[in-house]
Amino acid sequence: MTDPVSTSMPAATLVPLGVRAWWASLGVLTLGIAIAVSAIILIGFFIRPLSLFFLSVCIAAALSPLVARLSQSMPRGRAILLIYGGLVLLLVLVLAALVPPLANQVGAFIENLPQLAEQGRQFLENNGIDVTTLEFEGLAGQIGAVGGRLVTVPFSAFSGLLEALLVLIVSLYLLIDAAKIQNFIFHIFRRSDRERVAAVGGEMIQVAGGYVRGVVINIVVVSSITTIGTGLIGLPFALGLGIFSGLLEALPVVGSLIAAIPILVIAFFQSPTTGLLALAFIGVLQVVQGNIISPAVMKSQASVPEYIAPLAVLAGGAVGGILGALIAVPLVAVIRVLVLRVLVPFARVWTGAAAEDAVVVQEATA
Repeated sequence: MTDPVSTSMPAATLVPLGVRAWWASLGVLTLGIAIAVSAIILIGFFIRPLSLFFLSVCIAAALSPLVARLSQSMPRGRAILLIYGGLVLLLVLVLAALVPPLANQVGAFIENLPQLAEQGRQFLENNGIDVTTLEFEGLAGQIGAVGGRLVTVPFSAFSGLLEALLVLIVSLYLLIDAAKIQNFIFHIFRRSDRERVAAVGGEMIQVAGGYVRGVVINIVVVSSITTIGTGLIGLPFALGLGIFSGLLEALPVVGSLIAAIPILVIAFFQSPTTGLLALAFIGVLQVVQGNIISPAVMKSQASVPEYIAPLAVLAGGAVGGILGALIAVPLVAVIRVLVLRVLVPFARVWTGAAAEDAVVVQEATA
């Protein structure tokens, strides 16, 4: 008696099960690689808007405690508008006080670039380094050409200003709709899991917002100290150097090293004595900032491990440029909370480690 299935099925379809399983696995692997590559391409394409959105989330998280405190004595919407109105007013006052002298110093710096180059040539020659005049004349010409390239600076500044305004607007709406967003997220999970979701989400918001608050405090402190210190040393452009050094505090570890370069260059171009004074000032500032200011500020505002910062900044800069470096540390800190509070407990349950520990605890308490 013949098998009706085997007689009715064409010979071409009679593929051994092992071969079919191998082809199925290869197809799944190929599909997985294609999805992964597509995801990487999409992430690369949308990396800037995603980074700006995450920055908006961090700013909203940083302002959330202040909003919650003011909401106890007034409606939440009014508290949010009051906070943002105060921030805008403070920003206008700071810009009005700093922009005119800063613009004058930047203009004077650009005008003095050829002179600084000549001072650099004399400094190198006085220290036994043979530098031809032709090379420095070419350098001076290149420095002069920088002024032509500075024409594009206003356009870049305007683009950055628009992005900053967009970030503030998005953070404003995130604060206004915080309750709706929270309810939406809660309804994704079971009722029994919502308390844990609230705890993990609250810790992630605290880490991201606390880091932003800590960075702002660092910027203000370092800008003030650097401006006063470079002014006492006798360096020109003290205000510009101070603000530049303070803003680079948004890039942990790397920023302070970059900020030291123009200070040392200008100081040594003036005289070896001024250069040594500037070097000593930067060394003291690095010690104070790295061992007193930054740990005290970050410990009070956010529990971000110090070993995370350098690697995160390098990785973020490689992927997303300056913006990627800015958001790298809070992003890694948020992911760290997610891993420690969600993935690690799940892995312990999956491997059976949690059950073994529970048995050990029961036997110890018995």
